[in-house]
Amino acid sequence: MLGFHHQLVHGESMLVSSVGRRSPRPVRRLFSCGDGKSTPCCSRAEANTGQHGDGARRKYKYGGHSRKRKCAAARVRALAASASASASSTEPEEVVDVVVIGSGIGGLSCGGVLAKHGYETLVLESHYVPGGCCHTFPHKAPGGDGEYVFEVGPSILEGPKDGSTNPLQLVLEVLGEEVENRTYNGWTMHDGLGPGAASHDEPSSSLPTPMAIGENSWRYSVGPDREPGGFEQALREHAENPELAVAEWRRLRERMRLLSEANDACPLLNLRQDFGLLLTTLPALPFYLSHPGVLPDVPLLFDSFHRISEPIITEPFLKRFIDALCFFSGYPAEGTMGAAMVYCLSEFHKEGASLMAPIGGSGAVIDALIRGLEKYGGRIETKRHVEEILVEPDPSTGAPRAVGVRLKNGKVVKARKAVVSNATAWDTAKMLHEDAMPDEDSRTWLSELGE
Repeated sequence: MLGFHHQLVHGESMLVSSVGRRSPRPVRRLFSCGDGKSTPCCSRAEANTGQHGDGARRKYKYGGHSRKRKCAAARVRALAASASASASSTEPEEVVDVVVIGSGIGGLSCGGVLAKHGYETLVLESHYVPGGCCHTFPHKAPGGDGEYVFEVGPSILEGPKDGSTNPLQLVLEVLGEEVENRTYNGWTMHDGLGPGAASHDEPSSSLPTPMAIGENSWRYSVGPDREPGGFEQALREHAENPELAVAEWRRLRERMRLLSEANDACPLLNLRQDFGLLLTTLPALPFYLSHPGVLPDVPLLFDSFHRISEPIITEPFLKRFIDALCFFSGYPAEGTMGAAMVYCLSEFHKEGASLMAPIGGSGAVIDALIRGLEKYGGRIETKRHVEEILVEPDPSTGAPRAVGVRLKNGKVVKARKAVVSNATAWDTAKMLHEDAMPDEDSRTWLSELGE
């Protein structure tokens, strides 16, 4: 996270183990009652009527009425900062230590940790709401009595608890912030290719019927997998070849055991892109010295997970499950980073494992990260679209380095130390000119990426 010395660093969002659908949908959220207390609203009908399970009737206020939402103060400050910023291109040039492009979890984590270590950090967000793929947006309920809050990214997290090596939890601990959660012990999965479900080769009119969805739905439980109600029981009840599925699952778990311990010995937060890596990974040295056999497998953590799973898993139901569990990356096992899946599949089946839904939604995670950023003097501004990453030759080496950004309104923000992009690789490429790259191959790569 540190040691960015006059270089362009492209950092996509930090790894957060998550489960949940990516498409926006109504979710259970906190509503503020007339007394200013946050109260969970549990269904569309309850949102419309204000009727809760205990029979108490509550009226929610919206729009011009008083509406206090839990954990929204940080986002309000971010919006106020951007609203006060002039949209004129005559804004004076600004100089900070580090400019972070994008306020996703990765950008805010980077900005907050840098701010804590004394770097003057400015996070620039193009949208009017911070959070990137972790932001939320409200929608008025029918009749105007209350509102729904939709999420555009992860809604359930694994690991944000004391003692976890989840990178998000590690960042929150560094910043001295917490996110209040509700815990769950699993979720329902639907096997869309199981018996009775439509084939991908069939026309869209042959989508599974509600009865078929019920027949192919099953409960995935976290926690010890060999106990009653654990994952191995689900395999015996739903796999096409139960005994093969259980045997292959156990082989995969054993294959991942040392890799998981290697993952834990050197958390992702310790990895960096300079010689400081030798210091931040030093605590892992005793583990690697006592387990030399794991060293040849360490590159698998940074490769596609199918390199680990494919030689072992052949049972169709188990293979579909693993592909489905990779959904957070947008890919099946082939294309999903090995470290992420080794972490998830290992953590999900430890004693005391649980899934956590942040109270207040994924926006509560963003609020906590913004609080941490601002606590140490960092700033975030929304509605500040970065048009160009400014690149100049390094005076000592002549190599190109990022020295700042130009906003869409023409304002220039210079960076003494670094520019960090939390945008996607494709969006980052659009902010760079071809002449910023040192050789023809790099310029060709940049050109193709930006198309």
